[in-house]
Amino acid sequence: MLKMKRAFIILTAAALLPNATLASTGECAPMSGVLDVIQPEGSGANINQARLVQEVGIASDSTIETKLLAGELRDSLPGNPETIIADLMITAYCEYLMTSQSDVALDESVENYQKALYNDVLVDPGDTVSYSDSRPEGWLWGN
Repeated sequence: MLKMKRAFIILTAAALLPNATLASTGECAPMSGVLDVIQPEGSGANINQARLVQEVGIASDSTIETKLLAGELRDSLPGNPETIIADLMITAYCEYLMTSQSDVALDESVENYQKALYNDVLVDPGDTVSYSDSRPEGWLWGN
């Protein structure tokens, strides 16, 4: 019950403060927020979230595999900026850790994954994405 209450408080705070960082929460940012901003509108609903979570988790051990997966996502979601792809992969990776790993430093692991995406995988993640174009790079775990 406390976990649900904590998640509700975090989500409420994030909704009220769109630039709020969800750093050090020990929880995952909701993938639904990313799916909602994928263009064209509504196409995020067509993504098989469980499959994406599994594919991101499997690819996470290899920069090459992560690059290939990012490329597949770019190809299947044309017209979306690199940050959408990054946000989707980061939220999927967090879900992967939550559902398949134990005794993992969640915040640190996801932050490291995010850094690897921005530094080694994506072409131009300097865009911003959100309803108001105000969510900067690193919106999940800070810079």
